[in-house]
Amino acid sequence: MRFSCPIAVAIALSLVPAATLAQWSENFDSYPVGPLVPQGGWEGWGGNPAATLYVVNDLFHSAPNSAECRPTTDCVHRFTGVSSGEWSMLVIAMIPAGATGEQYFILLNTYPASPLNNWSTQILFNMTANVVLDADNPNGPTIPIVRDQWVEVRVDINFMTDQQTMYYNGQILNQKSWTGGVAPGGALNLAAVDIYSNNASSIYYDDIVLREGGPVPVGPTTWGQIKANFR
Repeated sequence: MRFSCPIAVAIALSLVPAATLAQWSENFDSYPVGPLVPQGGWEGWGGNPAATLYVVNDLFHSAPNSAECRPTTDCVHRFTGVSSGEWSMLVIAMIPAGATGEQYFILLNTYPASPLNNWSTQILFNMTANVVLDADNPNGPTIPIVRDQWVEVRVDINFMTDQQTMYYNGQILNQKSWTGGVAPGGALNLAAVDIYSNNASSIYYDDIVLREGGPVPVGPTTWGQIKANFR
């Protein structure tokens, strides 16, 4: 939604609850085109700079840049102090029409990670099968991939109840324990986001938001406020 009247903008933003304000956001617009690592707190998995995302300006959700997840990407951003209350992680993703293979959007409760128990969320884009699913629940629900459009991916985390809810395109993928996401024994904590390609075709990410507060879908008006306040 675009407003042509400043008064309309002010009224619309005043109606958005304070809980929608972000504690961290990333739209990739302040970086030059090329490898993202080591800018903005981003790093390659295990310290490998070659696992970077790539800043591009030929596709974007909010101008002028987005991030391309290439076949070699395994890119991490760490967080601190995200361990109580309710939080939401949101990202806008675009999967091209011809993309194939497997890409993952991952949240870890501890980083660096140990085997099994530090992965809480693994949203899998199986582009060959054309579905999105919880990688840790392979027999669970699947949602058809939307191609050539920017689509919201969201994870709501409730540390008080040790629960998370994963969404793609406004539909629920799964609801499950946060600490037992892949295997029991994880921490009540969000330590990092990991954007990972399993040698798959490129997909694109833009406008990532981590915010505290109860689950509130981010529509055009709330998204406009987030961008105005945090980048």
